[in-house]
Amino acid sequence: MRTKTLLLTAAIGAAGIASSMAQAVYSVNYVGYVNKTLYTGYTLIANPLNNGNNQLQTILPTVPDGTVAFKYTGGFESATYFGGGWVVNGELVLAPGEGFFVQNPSAPVTVTFVGEGMEGPGLVNSIPSGLSIRASKIPQAGTLTQLEFPVAGDGDVVHKWIPTATPQGYVSYTSFGANWFPEEPSFDVAEGFWVSAGAGLTWTRNFEVTP
Repeated sequence: MRTKTLLLTAAIGAAGIASSMAQAVYSVNYVGYVNKTLYTGYTLIANPLNNGNNQLQTILPTVPDGTVAFKYTGGFESATYFGGGWVVNGELVLAPGEGFFVQNPSAPVTVTFVGEGMEGPGLVNSIPSGLSIRASKIPQAGTLTQLEFPVAGDGDVVHKWIPTATPQGYVSYTSFGANWFPEEPSFDVAEGFWVSAGAGLTWTRNFEVTP
């Protein structure tokens, strides 16, 4: 990796700076950390930084006892944390670009992702037809347009999970005529979201931090 000399909040661009700072994103040389809140109940998050094997036990080594993580691959794979470690399925891989649910049985807690921000031409995030959980491969906040999400087909739907609502639930946004209704959704750094696509989509980012 080439050495960089600027803060991650600057590197990810003006579109995401305000939200990124709100999520406490700091970095030097595009290697750093991202703080994320796990709310009581369910939070739909994503791994924003590449960290070795990207296994759950690597990217989230410390969470409250009783925490369960869920990865959707046509059905849910789960992992459970207890006694200071992931005692079930800690080898579950959650790479940048994949969203996943975390069920936190305790009061809200802040977790920290560490690793290297992804960059380069042609960073591809394949979105299959049907349901999937996706997230930006770049640690950036913004609207789908700002995140360079592909033009979706008419009737495709994005579902945003609201962990602070009572009760928790979704807000849905439907694509029609290259627009989103009732409005275009936006997402924070390290936030995952459901995509319901009639046909497969290719989400390509061309992103490079210049020295």
